[in-house]
Amino acid sequence: MYMKQLILIALLSIPLFATADNDDTPSIATGDVWTLGRSSGNTMTIGGEVLYLMPNSAYETYRSRKFNDWNKFSMIDTRNLVKLKKGYQIEIIEGLYQDNIFKVKLLSGNNKGRKYYVITEDLIKKYKLEDKKL
Repeated sequence: MYMKQLILIALLSIPLFATADNDDTPSIATGDVWTLGRSSGNTMTIGGEVLYLMPNSAYETYRSRKFNDWNKFSMIDTRNLVKLKKGYQIEIIEGLYQDNIFKVKLLSGNNKGRKYYVITEDLIKKYKLEDKKL
């Protein structure tokens, strides 16, 4: 009986340790400026990063990645994508779809000032958060 209780307590305490906060992930706040980092391709034909013109296009791509089902979810018109070069900056406007997608304003390039959408995991992996000016 004592052994069963001990095992039950051990199994119930494991999720508490597994859900500890990850301090490596930067927080994303409205007004933050992010710069596309050097991990992205520099030429438009090779690599690079995209922003989505429509929020549902970004969300469908996010869902396709999450469920690994590219046939069902992801049907994106490439005319609704904007390719970025290294060094382009974006400003966070608001979070959508439980903050899995963010509405952003492009601060660099030909389409400067226009509103687009970015997937959160792309933002964290490929962009660098700029220091706020005091």
